Amino acid sequence: MPTRGPDCTDPAAALARPLSLASSLRPMLPGALTLRLVDAGPEGGWTATALMWGARPQALRPATAETVVAWVRADYPHADWSRPHEVDLTTGQLLCVCATSGEA
Repeated sequence: MPTRGPDCTDPAAALARPLSLASSLRPMLPGALTLRLVDAGPEGGWTATALMWGARPQALRPATAETVVAWVRADYPHADWSRPHEVDLTTGQLLCVCATSGEA
């Protein structure tokens, strides 16, 4: 019989998934509190930036960014990925960045 993966209808799995994602990402991004994901356009792919308390944002290397973006998008397939998002690496919560600097 096939094993059953996390299911959005299972409240325990829905709560465990973000925490599992955050715990998987933290070792890859030491010192980061938040991870920002931005679609750089049709030819630019995705950028990922680690945001740390009291420090400048740090862009991830392309290979790391590609892995991180794939993991986050796989865990949140129904998110509106036309907008930038941030992942809180403490809780695993995904937040849509609805306004960026310079937008009205």
